[in-house]
Amino acid sequence: MPLKTAKLLTLGHSSELDGTRLIATLHPNFKQRYSYAFHRPRLSQPLLADVLVCGSPVYVHYPSASLCAFMERLIFPVVDYSDFMHPIVLKPKFSATIYTMNCPHMQMYRRNGYDITMDVNAHSLGMLGPTEICYSFDTYQFNDYSRYDAAMIDAQHKEEMRDTQFPKELERAYELGKRLVNADNAG
Repeated sequence: MPLKTAKLLTLGHSSELDGTRLIATLHPNFKQRYSYAFHRPRLSQPLLADVLVCGSPVYVHYPSASLCAFMERLIFPVVDYSDFMHPIVLKPKFSATIYTMNCPHMQMYRRNGYDITMDVNAHSLGMLGPTEICYSFDTYQFNDYSRYDAAMIDAQHKEEMRDTQFPKELERAYELGKRLVNADNAG
């Protein structure tokens, strides 16, 4: 089944991408609970999406502050303080979080405690419905490593990873988006 066009919303801009139409069915009190968001397009548009994918580079063991702030403002109104197990969302929203980082592999990710600091943040999207996490390890950080005090980093290895591994990870992210859209269309 061909995918429809959807908007990719970022904190700075939007652009057209393959995806699905952006509409969701939420609690009858949706507009009231989210009234503040409808005056802020960066919050209201994701709330109306069928599928939501958030992404962030990892800075010093944490996702970016802008992603954390965005997710807090997005998630907070769906919390039902009389029943934490049942958020105020009638139609589950499929979601994912994509992290890019210098960390070389999953074992180091866990050893550094990233699974605690970052996965908890990503799983907060589970308040809206099924969610997944996609990781991009050992990413290329600088255009010119010689300009930085980064003697422990092998610039040639980083270039090799950028040229060989990163395209595979982009494909994985694309397939994740397709899978989320297809799951939403099937639901």
